[in-house]
Amino acid sequence: PVLALADLSRLQVETVDLSERDVLRVSLGQPAIVYVEALGEEIEGRVVGIAPQSTTIGGDVVYTVYVELGEQPPGLRWGMSVDVEIDTE
Repeated sequence: PVLALADLSRLQVETVDLSERDVLRVSLGQPAIVYVEALGEEIEGRVVGIAPQSTTIGGDVVYTVYVELGEQPPGLRWGMSVDVEIDTE
């Protein structure tokens, strides 16, 4: 890429490893908990997007899911590692 545009005031989380078995239980609006490793903090969020097309990682079929954060804590930066737990019940 030559240029990347981003709205840093409303960061989203983009998953990279949701399996094809699990994506069937995820839908728009579902609550999620995002754990930001660098901050040691959990943030509430919700699913706002599910990729219609899969990708393959190490032979596994996976889907990208987008999670909007309920708040953006101080210190949160683009590219930080997070763990995402989506409530599928």
